[in-house]
Amino acid sequence: MVSTKFAATAAPLRAAFWMSCAAALFTGMVVCVRLLSDTMSVFEINFFRAVIGLIVMMPLILQRGVGKMRTKKLPLYVLRTLLGYAGMLCFYSAIAHLDLVTATTLNISAPLFGVFFAWLILREKVRLQRWLLTVLGFVGAMVLIRPGFTEVNIWVLIAFASAAMYALTTLSIKVLSNTEPVTRMVFYMNLLFVPASLPLALVYWVDPTWNDLPFILGVGLTATTGHFCFAQACKQADASVVIPFDFLRLPFAAIAGFILFASVPDVWTVVGGLIIFLSIVMLTRMETKRTGHLKLAATPDPVETTTVEDERIGRGKTG
Repeated sequence: MVSTKFAATAAPLRAAFWMSCAAALFTGMVVCVRLLSDTMSVFEINFFRAVIGLIVMMPLILQRGVGKMRTKKLPLYVLRTLLGYAGMLCFYSAIAHLDLVTATTLNISAPLFGVFFAWLILREKVRLQRWLLTVLGFVGAMVLIRPGFTEVNIWVLIAFASAAMYALTTLSIKVLSNTEPVTRMVFYMNLLFVPASLPLALVYWVDPTWNDLPFILGVGLTATTGHFCFAQACKQADASVVIPFDFLRLPFAAIAGFILFASVPDVWTVVGGLIIFLSIVMLTRMETKRTGHLKLAATPDPVETTTVEDERIGRGKTG
């Protein structure tokens, strides 16, 4: 009995630890993108991110067996890749032109778009409480953007668009997950991202310098290890426990922005971010109560990891 109680208490603590690590690593990715954007385009940064992601994933794919990567869902994988690539381009562009807190806050609003797209595309039933919380979240975004009171920066809208693209990516992952093992989704995401990002990278290509190399590696490694930590957090606890710690990205971004770029978020950014935070946490808790158990499907720059089902497939078992 004591060990059971200890395990129940320890799991949320482990989830908090892994999610805090993920938030720190994702902030590191954002910093690397911002520093690289001074010398190269977001198209080239995305290409290097894709290449490093594929290299990191190859040992796992070779271990599982390339033959197990065959799929009949290639068109949906292509759509998922294009949505994810568009989301990354928007997010990385926003990082290059906005302060880190504003770009991160607007990007984090993806779950709000997720409610709307789930209703519109998947025909999910959305109760009044969820609509009200979703509207509250968008009110928070409007507080941050303040249309009509200040000139709306195009890069703010692009950061907001990145959240919409990530929400659509999440829905495509949800559809794929009905028939596809997670490792296969990982493989095709990384594989297709390379040719998807190459053409525009070549158009805007700038030869990297040795000074760029640490940040190029940093983009790929922080994103990959960040998603590993995120996946570990999701294995330990429900989304209602994990989601609040994802918002550690905001204070981490504020600290990094102040130290590296002497940037201080204004009061409207803080208030808007808090409103978005509260609406998403309440939405997540409501969804967890409704379903009894909820795991997260995707995150900004999403990379899924293995599940128990994948382990069976990897060992050649079907049941």
